[in-house]
Amino acid sequence: MLGGDFTGRASLLDAAPVTGTGASNAYVAKVDVALTRAAWLKAFTDPTGDPTADQGVDGVAVDSAGNTVVGHFTGSLDCGDGTKTLVSQGMHDVFVAKLAP
Repeated sequence: MLGGDFTGRASLLDAAPVTGTGASNAYVAKVDVALTRAAWLKAFTDPTGDPTADQGVDGVAVDSAGNTVVGHFTGSLDCGDGTKTLVSQGMHDVFVAKLAP
């Protein structure tokens, strides 16, 4: 698993590219051990399109049951499928997400 942030559009190995909406957007990717193939690439963006919004992944921890991602955001954060949006309560807020393997 890899995580971080990007601006604009991001692509990684053979995964479908993702597009961001804010100043900085979070991404998580599942890649093979040799770093030659990506099973998937997922972006976490601001669903309102706020150009000053900032999202990032600060860490990725993988356990035997799944994957946990820890990051930060300002503005709003789409948690993946458009059904759950987090709204920042101040400067940078923290998010923790478990992504299915």
